[in-house]
Amino acid sequence: MYIMEKNIVKWAQSNLEIKLTITTEDYKKFEEKALRELGKDINIPGYRPGKAPLDEVKKNINPQYLEGAIYEISINKSLRDLISENKYQLIWQIYDLNTEKKGDILYISFKIDYYPQVEVKNENYNVVEPTLPNFELTEEELNNAIDGLKQQFAEYKDVDTINIEKSYVKLDLEYLD
Repeated sequence: MYIMEKNIVKWAQSNLEIKLTITTEDYKKFEEKALRELGKDINIPGYRPGKAPLDEVKKNINPQYLEGAIYEISINKSLRDLISENKYQLIWQIYDLNTEKKGDILYISFKIDYYPQVEVKNENYNVVEPTLPNFELTEEELNNAIDGLKQQFAEYKDVDTINIEKSYVKLDLEYLD
């Protein structure tokens, strides 16, 4: 069981700032879990794949890679807890990730967006019929749209002969008196 401290700040525009405080005890638990996960993918001479002791795995892994795995595990744990409390439906992309280590305590903060919470105040919401806009298309609107597409995607080429059935011709006429 992890006893990581979470502080959740609700901002405008449906986003949260989550601040995690991870003590040394929690950090060691996250580190052990990260080493177990990373140990499955590393081959260490003298040990079967995925069966090396955690201290050997730690010696053979880049410390920054291990630290990133610890951050990922702690952030995922906090997000799973937040979802299990059924407070928010999260949109799964964190941003503004910041980490800071002060003494034996690790501070992680990040932001994440969530779907807005809607409260129905009118009990007759299922009786109300919405008025739909008029979606009828006139012949003129259709022709304008087709002409616009022709102009946007047309390829103009100089040719010696013209096939009238398959060509679109643009002419400039000048009348002289």
